[in-house]
Amino acid sequence: SGIPGARAKVEELLAALPGAVPMRQFENPANPLIHYETTAPEIWEQLEGRVDGLAVGVGTGGTFTGIARFLKEKDSSISCWGAEPPDSIFGGGDGKGEHMVEGIGNAFIPPTFDRSLADGVFTVPHSESYAMVDALGRMGLPAGASSGAAVVGAKRLARKLGEGKRVVTLLTDPSERYFSKYAYDGLYEGRPIR
Repeated sequence: SGIPGARAKVEELLAALPGAVPMRQFENPANPLIHYETTAPEIWEQLEGRVDGLAVGVGTGGTFTGIARFLKEKDSSISCWGAEPPDSIFGGGDGKGEHMVEGIGNAFIPPTFDRSLADGVFTVPHSESYAMVDALGRMGLPAGASSGAAVVGAKRLARKLGEGKRVVTLLTDPSERYFSKYAYDGLYEGRPIR
């Protein structure tokens, strides 16, 4: 049932488990705040303030919003883009299609996502996300499909900004959480998973 089903399950568990605390990552302001306070300063420090662009999946809105807010406060010319699958509301779809890239591809705009920080959204076809997962794995970077989409988006943004520009992305979904899924599914759009 996707995210709506997961959210319904949370409500069911809250009613059944005394003392349970929901994180509500789509609404919780702590989500973007932690990326603003930790992830973004680490990026800024490691790149010595030389950042020209950011391309990450929108997902819960927290990572994008926290990092983009920090970067734009440092330099408003930094270009911040989302990278989303075609079935996402951000990728031009309605979010109700077959979900092939887990973690991104919403059917709704999360309250944690600050649209004013987004310079645009790259729509990344599923096949490009999975081809990038394969390429990343061959480089020794085991990542899932939302990371593949983010890297495709970062490459597009780098081409858009031009030579010599620095674009940041994050590999947020390690691939080991998908191993059993891929092993059982065995196929992606009719092709064996490598």
